[in-house]
Amino acid sequence: MRSIDRDRRAVHIARFERVVPEEADGRLTGKNIVERSDPEGFLATATMPTGRADGAYFGVKLDYDRQLTVDDPLFDVGEADVLWIDSPPDDGPHDHVVKKVARHGDFTVIAAKRVEVRP
Repeated sequence: MRSIDRDRRAVHIARFERVVPEEADGRLTGKNIVERSDPEGFLATATMPTGRADGAYFGVKLDYDRQLTVDDPLFDVGEADVLWIDSPPDDGPHDHVVKKVARHGDFTVIAAKRVEVRP
């Protein structure tokens, strides 16, 4: 009952690939650039933005806004990945970051935190 087709929504994910030192005029600036993959779509069941820990998958201390459930226990997601939950990637930068991942027998649960990213 966790992943009924009518409850699923399209979500996009960009996975962390590497960190590259930033250069300007051939010199290192001391800043790093995070490189991520191109956004990839998947279907997930998303909770409303509440921030409560009803399911207790992550405990009560973790600060997150949404909980996504994917019906694949081996879904490739990490805590350095970013998500587009409320808008598609064409509309601008990501709107959520992955805070924690919990894997259970038949599904993966992702805790996501809303962020404001300047384009």
